Amino acid sequence: MSKSQVFGQDELQRKPFAERVIRFAIGLCDQEVLPAGRVLAIDAPWGSGKSWVATRLVEQLRLESEVTPIYINAFEFDFHHDPFSVLLSAILDATKGNGQKCGVIEGLRTAGAAVLSAASPKAVVALAAAAGSTLIPGSGALVESISEALGDASKDALKIYSEVKKTSDAFRKELGKVAKDSKNRIIIVIDELDRCRPTFALEMLERIKHLFDVQNLVFVLAVHKPALESAIQHTYGNGIVPSLYLRKFISLEVALPNSLGRGRSLEDRARYYREFINARFGAANNDVDLLLPLVELAPYFDATLRDLEYVILLSKLAPNAMHRGFSAVYALLLWMFDRESFEQIRQGRSETFQAEYQRFAKHGNSHGNVGTLLVRALASHVSGINKTSEDLEIIKDVRLSCRDLDLGSLRI
Repeated sequence: MSKSQVFGQDELQRKPFAERVIRFAIGLCDQEVLPAGRVLAIDAPWGSGKSWVATRLVEQLRLESEVTPIYINAFEFDFHHDPFSVLLSAILDATKGNGQKCGVIEGLRTAGAAVLSAASPKAVVALAAAAGSTLIPGSGALVESISEALGDASKDALKIYSEVKKTSDAFRKELGKVAKDSKNRIIIVIDELDRCRPTFALEMLERIKHLFDVQNLVFVLAVHKPALESAIQHTYGNGIVPSLYLRKFISLEVALPNSLGRGRSLEDRARYYREFINARFGAANNDVDLLLPLVELAPYFDATLRDLEYVILLSKLAPNAMHRGFSAVYALLLWMFDRESFEQIRQGRSETFQAEYQRFAKHGNSHGNVGTLLVRALASHVSGINKTSEDLEIIKDVRLSCRDLDLGSLRI
């Protein structure tokens, strides 16, 4: 795949954003001293396309001659007890054929096994309690924290902590050798961290900072920051300031531009929706009666990419209501975004069409064949003049589509 193919037509200018992220990540790789971990966070709300950007970012990185990219979907692994093994396995897999000496890789593997062996439940609690004074406000003295965590085993707490620290230091040393010996910088893109169990997400951050913070290795997190902050409060309570906590781990943060905002034209947004659907569901998808109206009507509802996925899912859950083409897609969008109008149309209240006409009219010129047909039908219905048989049929189909769309009390 060439660089021009990674982002396709790139209607939303994601490629320049990705190039900036790569530049920032390489800068983090090369710095000896940083205010926090070698971590860059891409912050974007759910449904804004950050996972799409994350996967394209990795493809773009594969084309860089001096970078070894690694992609981890954290949500796929959050059933693991400790994210350390997930990170280590990904690094070993990516670097084994990257020109490193066998002895260096084997040294990292051995050191990693030692960390896993040392990280028994008691040892992990001891280490967390010991580190707590720098991470969690209100932590007690080191020995008191360890003693409380281990109960009867408190006499061995310092010994356990010493052993864990020793193996952790040895692991970082071996990881540093791998990163230094590598011909390329190692950039690990972690996606969906904000969807993980709160404890797993925070343990991932802590493992990155305390075990994987070495020069020439950097992490890029694609996250919804408010969700991550919510995980922090869920785990540590209201006595902690989530934004300050995250600053211990993240050195740089960039916001994914909201290029789907109202400033974009209907045509631009429809093209981007089409590009996303082709990439997500396949360009050869033959469900034209659903997908074509969807990309043309979704911009009028300010839909996110996640919303598009839900519309497609809902269409499969109510197949009996989908035989009326774009009227059925319009009914689905109403059900998702304006349940009150959906119910009013379902009940036969014609005055609702006035508000629906305004929904489309405020955007100015209608977009696409579907938009044009629907706006014309709504306009003639509201004004009562120039009604054609086609306009009457469209309004009838909209009513019937709302009536037939039986999703009950389903919530999404």
